[in-house]
Amino acid sequence: MTPIASLWDRIESHMATLWPTRTLNLRPPATEAQITAAESVLGLVFPADFRASVLVHDGQEGQPEASFLPGVHMLGSLQSIVECWVGDAQSYVPNETEPLQWFDEVGRTHQVHSHPRRISFAGSPHWDYDRLLFDFDPAPRGRAGQIIIRRGGEFSYVCESWRELLEGVVAGLEGAVKREPR
Repeated sequence: MTPIASLWDRIESHMATLWPTRTLNLRPPATEAQITAAESVLGLVFPADFRASVLVHDGQEGQPEASFLPGVHMLGSLQSIVECWVGDAQSYVPNETEPLQWFDEVGRTHQVHSHPRRISFAGSPHWDYDRLLFDFDPAPRGRAGQIIIRRGGEFSYVCESWRELLEGVVAGLEGAVKREPR
Protein backbone atom coordinates (compact mmCIF):
# COMPACT_ATOMS: atom_id res chain seq x y z
CA MET A 1 0.00 0.00 0.00
CA THR A 2 1.34 3.45 -0.90
CA PRO A 3 1.76 6.11 1.80
CA ILE A 4 -1.10 8.11 0.27
CA ALA A 5 -3.40 5.07 0.17
CA SER A 6 -2.54 4.45 3.82
CA LEU A 7 -3.49 8.02 4.71
CA TRP A 8 -6.81 7.57 2.89
CA ASP A 9 -7.48 4.35 4.83
CA ARG A 10 -6.87 6.16 8.09
CA ILE A 11 -9.08 9.12 7.10
CA GLU A 12 -11.93 6.82 6.11
CA SER A 13 -11.58 4.72 9.28
CA HIS A 14 -11.51 7.72 11.62
CA MET A 15 -14.41 9.44 9.85
CA ALA A 16 -16.46 6.23 10.17
CA THR A 17 -15.64 6.07 13.87
CA LEU A 18 -16.51 9.70 14.54
CA TRP A 19 -19.52 10.06 12.24
CA PRO A 20 -20.77 6.56 11.38
CA THR A 21 -24.00 7.77 9.77
CA ARG A 22 -22.37 10.31 7.46
CA THR A 23 -20.73 9.57 4.14
CA LEU A 24 -17.81 11.25 2.44
CA ASN A 25 -19.21 10.32 -1.01
CA LEU A 26 -15.73 9.43 -2.22
CA ARG A 27 -15.46 8.67 -5.91
CA PRO A 28 -13.69 5.63 -7.33
CA PRO A 29 -10.10 6.01 -8.53
CA ALA A 30 -9.22 7.83 -11.71
CA THR A 31 -7.06 6.17 -14.34
CA GLU A 32 -3.61 7.26 -15.42
CA ALA A 33 -5.16 8.22 -18.78
CA GLN A 34 -7.71 10.48 -17.05
CA ILE A 35 -4.99 12.16 -14.99
CA THR A 36 -2.81 12.70 -18.06
CA ALA A 37 -5.76 14.14 -20.00
CA ALA A 38 -6.52 16.59 -17.18
CA GLU A 39 -2.85 17.62 -16.97
CA SER A 40 -2.83 18.17 -20.73
CA VAL A 41 -5.70 20.66 -20.48
CA LEU A 42 -4.13 22.40 -17.47
CA GLY A 43 -0.69 22.54 -19.04
CA LEU A 44 0.76 21.38 -15.71
CA VAL A 45 1.65 18.11 -14.05
CA PHE A 46 -0.03 17.47 -10.71
CA PRO A 47 2.31 16.91 -7.76
CA ALA A 48 3.19 13.20 -7.42
CA ASP A 49 1.39 12.86 -4.08
CA PHE A 50 -1.84 14.27 -5.53
CA ARG A 51 -1.57 11.97 -8.57
CA ALA A 52 -1.22 9.04 -6.15
CA SER A 53 -4.27 10.27 -4.27
CA VAL A 54 -6.45 10.52 -7.38
CA LEU A 55 -5.51 6.90 -8.11
CA VAL A 56 -7.22 6.07 -4.78
CA HIS A 57 -10.20 8.49 -4.89
CA ASP A 58 -11.08 10.88 -7.71
CA GLY A 59 -12.53 13.45 -5.33
CA GLN A 60 -16.01 13.48 -3.88
CA GLU A 61 -19.37 13.68 -5.60
CA GLY A 62 -22.82 15.02 -4.90
CA GLN A 63 -23.27 16.66 -1.55
CA PRO A 64 -20.96 14.91 0.94
CA GLU A 65 -22.49 14.58 4.38
CA ALA A 66 -19.09 15.17 5.96
CA SER A 67 -16.15 17.39 5.15
CA PHE A 68 -12.58 16.49 6.01
CA LEU A 69 -10.45 19.22 4.41
CA PRO A 70 -9.84 22.51 6.23
CA GLY A 71 -11.89 25.49 5.14
CA VAL A 72 -13.72 23.87 2.22
CA HIS A 73 -16.74 21.68 1.59
CA MET A 74 -15.41 18.98 -0.74
CA LEU A 75 -12.55 17.55 -2.78
CA GLY A 76 -13.11 18.04 -6.50
CA SER A 77 -13.00 15.33 -9.14
CA LEU A 78 -10.56 15.65 -12.03
CA GLN A 79 -13.44 16.70 -14.27
CA SER A 80 -14.59 19.44 -11.89
CA ILE A 81 -11.01 20.62 -11.32
CA VAL A 82 -10.51 21.04 -15.07
CA GLU A 83 -13.89 22.76 -15.51
CA CYS A 84 -13.10 25.20 -12.69
CA TRP A 85 -9.66 25.93 -14.11
CA VAL A 86 -11.06 26.57 -17.61
CA GLY A 87 -13.57 29.05 -16.17
CA ASP A 88 -10.92 30.80 -14.08
CA ALA A 89 -8.37 30.93 -16.91
CA GLN A 90 -10.91 32.67 -19.14
CA SER A 91 -11.23 35.52 -16.63
CA TYR A 92 -7.49 35.99 -16.10
CA VAL A 93 -6.19 39.21 -17.65
CA PRO A 94 -2.41 39.46 -17.06
CA ASN A 95 -2.03 43.12 -18.05
CA GLU A 96 -4.69 44.12 -15.55
CA THR A 97 -3.85 41.84 -12.63
CA GLU A 98 -0.08 41.33 -12.68
CA PRO A 99 0.83 44.97 -11.84
CA LEU A 100 -1.46 44.76 -8.80
CA GLN A 101 0.32 41.82 -7.16
CA TRP A 102 1.09 41.85 -3.49
CA PHE A 103 2.03 39.01 -1.18
CA ASP A 104 0.44 37.33 1.80
CA GLU A 105 1.79 38.09 5.28
CA VAL A 106 4.56 35.48 5.02
CA GLY A 107 5.64 36.27 1.44
CA ARG A 108 4.68 32.86 0.00
CA THR A 109 1.55 33.69 -1.98
CA HIS A 110 0.69 36.25 -4.66
CA GLN A 111 -2.69 37.91 -4.26
CA VAL A 112 -3.76 37.35 -7.87
CA HIS A 113 -7.09 35.77 -8.80
CA SER A 114 -7.72 33.27 -11.60
CA HIS A 115 -4.03 32.77 -12.37
CA PRO A 116 -3.65 29.89 -14.84
CA ARG A 117 -0.81 28.42 -12.77
CA ARG A 118 -3.14 27.92 -9.81
CA ILE A 119 -5.26 24.81 -9.73
CA SER A 120 -8.32 24.74 -7.47
CA PHE A 121 -8.78 21.19 -6.20
CA ALA A 122 -11.23 21.57 -3.32
CA GLY A 123 -14.03 23.99 -2.59
CA SER A 124 -17.79 24.15 -2.83
CA PRO A 125 -19.73 22.04 -5.34
CA HIS A 126 -19.96 25.05 -7.68
CA TRP A 127 -16.47 26.44 -6.90
CA ASP A 128 -18.06 29.73 -5.81
CA TYR A 129 -16.78 30.01 -2.24
CA ASP A 130 -13.50 29.32 -0.48
CA ARG A 131 -11.04 27.02 -2.26
CA LEU A 132 -7.85 25.06 -1.73
CA LEU A 133 -5.41 25.39 -4.62
CA PHE A 134 -2.08 24.11 -5.86
CA ASP A 135 0.07 27.18 -6.46
CA PHE A 136 2.55 26.85 -9.31
CA ASP A 137 3.24 30.60 -9.33
CA PRO A 138 4.39 31.19 -5.76
CA ALA A 139 5.69 34.40 -4.26
CA PRO A 140 9.46 34.62 -3.54
CA ARG A 141 9.28 32.70 -0.23
CA GLY A 142 6.91 30.04 -1.60
CA ARG A 143 7.47 26.77 -3.43
CA ALA A 144 5.88 25.60 -6.68
CA GLY A 145 3.14 23.11 -5.89
CA GLN A 146 2.46 24.47 -2.41
CA ILE A 147 -1.11 24.50 -1.15
CA ILE A 148 -2.87 27.77 -0.57
CA ILE A 149 -6.40 28.71 0.42
CA ARG A 150 -8.62 31.42 -1.00
CA ARG A 151 -10.77 32.63 1.85
CA GLY A 152 -12.80 35.80 1.72
CA GLY A 153 -11.10 36.85 -1.50
CA GLU A 154 -7.54 36.62 -0.14
CA PHE A 155 -4.94 33.90 -0.55
CA SER A 156 -2.94 32.40 2.31
CA TYR A 157 -0.31 29.69 2.53
CA VAL A 158 -1.53 26.37 4.00
CA CYS A 159 1.29 23.83 3.63
CA GLU A 160 4.02 22.49 1.36
CA SER A 161 2.23 19.50 -0.16
CA TRP A 162 -0.89 17.38 -0.56
CA ARG A 163 0.70 14.68 1.60
CA GLU A 164 1.38 17.18 4.37
CA LEU A 165 -2.25 18.32 4.19
CA LEU A 166 -3.55 14.74 4.42
CA GLU A 167 -1.17 14.01 7.31
CA GLY A 168 -2.60 17.03 9.13
CA VAL A 169 -6.14 15.79 8.52
CA VAL A 170 -5.19 12.36 9.89
CA ALA A 171 -3.55 13.89 12.96
CA GLY A 172 -6.65 15.97 13.67
CA LEU A 173 -8.96 13.00 13.25
CA GLU A 174 -6.77 10.80 15.45
CA GLY A 175 -6.87 13.46 18.15
CA ALA A 176 -10.66 13.59 17.90
CA VAL A 177 -10.92 9.79 18.06
CA LYS A 178 -8.79 9.75 21.24
CA ARG A 179 -11.09 12.34 22.84
CA GLU A 180 -14.25 10.46 21.76
CA PRO A 181 -16.10 9.12 24.81
CA ARG A 182 -16.12 5.31 24.97
